[in-house]
Amino acid sequence: MYQKKEQAQKIADDYFRQGFNCAESTFQAAKEVLELGGNTPTSTASGFGGGIGRLGHVCGAISGSVMAAGLCAGRTSPEQKELYNRLQATVSEMVKRFAKVHGSIQCRELIEYDLQDPAQLKRYMIDKKGREKCRQYVTAAVGILVEELEKRRLNGPGG
Repeated sequence: MYQKKEQAQKIADDYFRQGFNCAESTFQAAKEVLELGGNTPTSTASGFGGGIGRLGHVCGAISGSVMAAGLCAGRTSPEQKELYNRLQATVSEMVKRFAKVHGSIQCRELIEYDLQDPAQLKRYMIDKKGREKCRQYVTAAVGILVEELEKRRLNGPGG
């Protein structure tokens, strides 16, 4: 487990440093490490950065991880109720763990910037400490994802 977790964290960190947003970074890293295939493009996660369209809502790193969890262990038909319930419990635990460590799951609270405000967005983009916070959230979220999927033995498409 730790090897996959560390690998996912390194890849997510690399994507974030390259300029991908938080959701894109966690989603793509998880897809690669968990071998979820390449059919779902990284762009699927693009709108979730900055707390969904920079609105400051749910942290994009969490959103990207939740999307990857769905690819890994989500249902493909409504009859798969047990699989659905297992995924929901996994996602719930992921989010609770992230909130417990970081104090919130809300982007605006985590980074202390309102990205809808052009002046604050500009300050955030040049604030190395702010970007560092996001980088830490990216690696934390993808690490929690890998741990929870492996703990629950949900480690491939369809669980």
